[in-house]
Amino acid sequence: MQVVGMLGRRPIQLLIDFDSTHNFLSVGLAHKLGLPVEDMPIVSVRVANGEQLPCSKVFKNFTLKMQGYVFGTDVFLIPLESYDLILGIHWLASLGDILWNFAELRMRFQYNN
Repeated sequence: MQVVGMLGRRPIQLLIDFDSTHNFLSVGLAHKLGLPVEDMPIVSVRVANGEQLPCSKVFKNFTLKMQGYVFGTDVFLIPLESYDLILGIHWLASLGDILWNFAELRMRFQYNN
């Protein structure tokens, strides 16, 4: 599901994807924003197209706004071409039960009561 989110006043294109193992931020966007990324041991991650990629950089507690709500999560940095951010299983699992209507491109979940 494609969604527009906000980083401060900057709109970003993001994909909510249950085929991605983790959350991913575009390396280019992270560099452009000067985000303080951390090195980590290399892990193999799976992205939306099923490709396995090595990842060795993380940004902890990345904060964005979607649909008027603020969300925070850790994001791994990888090269992304079509999106600024991909929210994967790691983020989706934090939401609990999700009602997802693909015909209407709508999802519902309980967040912070």
